Amino acid sequence: MFVPTVPPSARRSTHPLPYHVDTFTRSIWAFDKHPEGTLSNHRLFVKLTE
Repeated sequence: MFVPTVPPSARRSTHPLPYHVDTFTRSIWAFDKHPEGTLSNHRLFVKLTE
């Protein structure tokens, strides 16, 4: 299931940065959120190593 999350600091921003943590690939993905609520620009934010 995909549930993007918005960090508390971004909730006050005019351009919040939603992110999604993928535990299987050890990756954190970032998105751009538009005023109407749509997401775009899916990109790798962090790739965690062991």
